[in-house]
Amino acid sequence: MKTEKGDRRTPTWFFEQCSNRFGPFDCDIAASRENHLCDAFFSVDGLDAFSVDCWLRTNWGNVPYGPPGAIERWITKAREQRDRHGCRTLLLLPADTSTKWYHDVSRTELTELVPFRLAFSAPDGSTKGNSAKFGSLLVWIAPRITRPNVARFEPHPDTDCKCPSQHGRICPVHGRDGGV
Repeated sequence: MKTEKGDRRTPTWFFEQCSNRFGPFDCDIAASRENHLCDAFFSVDGLDAFSVDCWLRTNWGNVPYGPPGAIERWITKAREQRDRHGCRTLLLLPADTSTKWYHDVSRTELTELVPFRLAFSAPDGSTKGNSAKFGSLLVWIAPRITRPNVARFEPHPDTDCKCPSQHGRICPVHGRDGGV
């Protein structure tokens, strides 16, 4: 089934790791009825995040990456929510170092490159052909006093991690020393 790119769902296991570090999340700001990861959510086919004056306290956003200017718009809205209401928002974005917005957020916000590519699921739940063709970046837009837990992200246990070069520690997938 051919679907639009904006309807892809973040893998639940990755969302849970993000929630453990940055959350728990109160609201999914860029979702649909079919792919939301929080009980409260904003969507284009319902209550739109851009039409709401005040978001909830801690927010998750795997935002649509297009059309041009869309990512910048989400970053601006999340910063507005932080500055006006003290909201905290974690955005999952493409790791595109060639963009102006990337250099802006990397200087002003807490950012972290996801150390593996994510396989997003289609509305029917399938992940075949839905692996990102690029890396991902997490951008934490929050008042300066809030910092996430420092735990590292781990690949999904079913991931073929290609040991030993990927790890400098015990491999979470194969249980062997990655430095050997």
